[in-house]
Amino acid sequence: KGMETSVKLAFEGIGVSLDNNTVLEKCAQICRRFGLETTMLSDKWIAYCTNNGLDLKAITVANLEEVQRECEREEKQEGNRKLVYDSAADTTVYTKDTIEDLLGDDILSSFGVAPTKDPKSAPSSSVKRKTFQTPQKRPGAVAASPMQFSPSVLASPMETPGGSTRAYHTRTNAGFIEHTFNPSAWAMPQPRNRSSLVDIAVYPNCIDKPYRFMFEKLGERAEALNERIDTLGEKIVKKFNLLAPPPPQEGEEAPAELALAHVGMQSQDEAVVVGRICVDGLGMDLKLNPTSVLFEGSRDTSNGVRVKVSLGEVPGYSLFPGQVVAATGTNRTGELFVPQIIYHGAPPPPKKSSPQELLEHYFRDEDVKAVDIIVAAGPFTLSTDLNYAPFDDLLDVVRRTSPDVLVLMGPFVDSEHTSIQTGDLDVTFDDLYRELIRRATAVAAETNTQIIVLPSPRDVHVEPIFPQPAMPTVNEEYVRSFSNPATFTVREIVIGVCAADVLMDLGKHEISQGHTGDRIARLANHLLEQRSYYPLYPPGKGINLAHDHLGNMEMLVSPDILILPSELKHFIKNANNTLVVNPGRLAKYAGGGTYARIAVNAPRRVDIPEGTKKIPHGVPARTIAQIVRI
Repeated sequence: KGMETSVKLAFEGIGVSLDNNTVLEKCAQICRRFGLETTMLSDKWIAYCTNNGLDLKAITVANLEEVQRECEREEKQEGNRKLVYDSAADTTVYTKDTIEDLLGDDILSSFGVAPTKDPKSAPSSSVKRKTFQTPQKRPGAVAASPMQFSPSVLASPMETPGGSTRAYHTRTNAGFIEHTFNPSAWAMPQPRNRSSLVDIAVYPNCIDKPYRFMFEKLGERAEALNERIDTLGEKIVKKFNLLAPPPPQEGEEAPAELALAHVGMQSQDEAVVVGRICVDGLGMDLKLNPTSVLFEGSRDTSNGVRVKVSLGEVPGYSLFPGQVVAATGTNRTGELFVPQIIYHGAPPPPKKSSPQELLEHYFRDEDVKAVDIIVAAGPFTLSTDLNYAPFDDLLDVVRRTSPDVLVLMGPFVDSEHTSIQTGDLDVTFDDLYRELIRRATAVAAETNTQIIVLPSPRDVHVEPIFPQPAMPTVNEEYVRSFSNPATFTVREIVIGVCAADVLMDLGKHEISQGHTGDRIARLANHLLEQRSYYPLYPPGKGINLAHDHLGNMEMLVSPDILILPSELKHFIKNANNTLVVNPGRLAKYAGGGTYARIAVNAPRRVDIPEGTKKIPHGVPARTIAQIVRI
């Protein structure tokens, strides 16, 4: 029963008790069948529940069978990928006596090393000497050159061995609308000819140039995290008015304002503390659970002390590592803080516009009915080739619909693509990216569409750091390159984008109690409450965080539209008057994926008041949005 015990402990780590023996045995069976670590199974269960809108505790044998089928699909895909690697591998084994037969004197000479043996006197070898010749190009392939790049490089087949694109090209669901937000209130706008490009502006904390990294000192990291506790903690305290003194008794003077307490100070009285949620333990893969929560105070109020937290008396909470919260409670022993209420955050204020600005945006020069935006996230090519057929099909959609803005989020050159991993391509990564942008720019010039591009942590042609600086562009008239994450405006509409899969990472680490609503909306709301596009700390796998640039991940205002591409199922939701959109991935393995089309209708003229008082935008109420199959 060792496996069953390990499974039970792994699920208790995410707040799920496996009391049903049948369910426990099924979990152990899946682990044995696929050779999974028990924590990997719990991660897969989190992903399954998040994708299907289920409560983590609603675990049944039927649901586990769905997880098992997903494992079988992944095993099959991994088997195909292994077949590709094995077919391309050279299995010849060389020793110190036969390595020269592989290298040859010409190779050694190219490195300035003189041959050590006379070829005529060299001993014979059982390994046949390889003949080095100029590599022959595959049919249709184009050689890489820093000065010249053929526009047709992506038009020729570059299929992965054993792969097939037939399923994609014979699909019957192209253009199928998977989901519609606000279908009864609005209709999608018709294509129109516009005389000028739409106005776009970027917020000042976006990174427009590369920066130095890997020079951080441990003290600088600690200072950056501590500053976040102080800054956001102050806003939470102010929002909930936590330090307001009690009302004075009759005839007494008004008492002074309360002060924040030391989290580790022994006290029988209820106190207000501010700090960061941490996991009790060491290691990057630790999961938060109700018994492993630590509370870290700031240096100013608590000297950075950490104490354990007992959540037994809190009626409701939603916590994850790195979250800055305020709490009221007691610490009677100095070693265990018992909160009564936890205050989770303070969203930034929404941007408002004056009536004059709205009139200029929609009613002055031309009668603008709506702002039409298409949003797509990579990968933009199938896992079986580098033809970028879904990307071409997306550009055809742009030709037909003539949107105001096309938002493209990486990965453009995906580090998880088999051909990228094996080096099976005839152009550089940079040239591959530039060719995609060149083709998109040609379409944008036809339709007068503004293109916005953002990198992804999975892109191999950019530095593997986060936040990521803007990528270089080849045409600044139609293409705007922004950092990841970024906040920008289209007319008056504030749009926030984070191309890292923050929802998946948060979903793996969040624990909650007393929340019965939409979990996806709650995860997205964490970003708003924490005023950060990536509030999880330590960050998830693949996120190499630059602590001295945490300010570049800050939300200065609450976006009207928040775009969060994720491996989770696509969705469009209203979270606290912010429209949250996961457009899905344009390509899903060897098949087509989805993109989003968002149309924000102009405010009605009667809804724009006279005067100068600024008014909220109310974007979700006047928006129709769709998730569309490519």
